[in-house]
Amino acid sequence: MKNIFRIVILTLFCINCKAQQITTIAPLNNLNQDIQNGTYIKDINNVYLPYVGTWKGILNGKEHTYVFQIFTQHMFTNPSGTYYYEDILKAKYEVKDITSGNILFTTMSAVNYEDFYITALGTPDNGRLDFYFADVSNCYNSLKFALINVAGVSNQLRFGGPFYNDFYIPEGCPYADRYDIPVPIPKNVVLIKQ
Repeated sequence: MKNIFRIVILTLFCINCKAQQITTIAPLNNLNQDIQNGTYIKDINNVYLPYVGTWKGILNGKEHTYVFQIFTQHMFTNPSGTYYYEDILKAKYEVKDITSGNILFTTMSAVNYEDFYITALGTPDNGRLDFYFADVSNCYNSLKFALINVAGVSNQLRFGGPFYNDFYIPEGCPYADRYDIPVPIPKNVVLIKQ
């Protein structure tokens, strides 16, 4: 009986695996077509590659460190059962007070996709790449910002923003005002690739 149960489970697993296959590969930066079930939206042209790695900047006595990495072939599913795969650029970060050495913010231990709070919202456009920051642990605060190439310098990026999204103070949030919630996203700092 145990063997029959194992065979049934293995068969169902194999059917499920077969059902979720890549059917088409579409370039990440050219999504003018309809996305079909099983499509892999791939960074074929390596548009994210210049961002990958460690970037640092100093502003107001704080060192800001961001580590960008690509999650390749990340699967997204919809409630209808449809799915697709996409290459996604995400970042983990650390903000350290230079004087005291205290770490003010950090997600450097992040390994899994869900543990990264910063996500690219598309592909670079005229030297600008927009990002979304969401901090579930801090009153579900979220905002958008941009990283903009410094003209003529391939290893420098400057921040644009941040631009706050719609927000409501959730129950139990210790902050009276949204702008009191600490965020690790600076204004007007230049990051240098390490």
